[in-house]
Amino acid sequence: MSSPFNLVRPAVAGVLPVSPSRRRFVTGFAAAGALAGLNLWPSLATAASPPAGRDVLSGSTFDLDIGATPVNITGKDSIATAVNGMVPAPLLRWREGSTVTMRVTNRLPVTTSI
Repeated sequence: MSSPFNLVRPAVAGVLPVSPSRRRFVTGFAAAGALAGLNLWPSLATAASPPAGRDVLSGSTFDLDIGATPVNITGKDSIATAVNGMVPAPLLRWREGSTVTMRVTNRLPVTTSI
């Protein structure tokens, strides 16, 4: 009796064993990915919390000061671009559809973007 999971068919005289086609493999792989992407537990879906120690700015008006600041991340003193003196920059939060004002001051000797 053959197993439903047997992907290789037994050889028949003069015929080579057949494995699944590339198309069938890719289709099965895509179907598995789609099933994995379904949200089966919506109550567990929550927004991620910012990492400990990271500042979160919320509201409708943001004052951002872009400048250089000394850092020591790898044991060697260096200069990094910072926002409001922080590396990484603060997390900005506002509600979708709201109007916000961002006042950005670039204190770097070159142009920059955020």
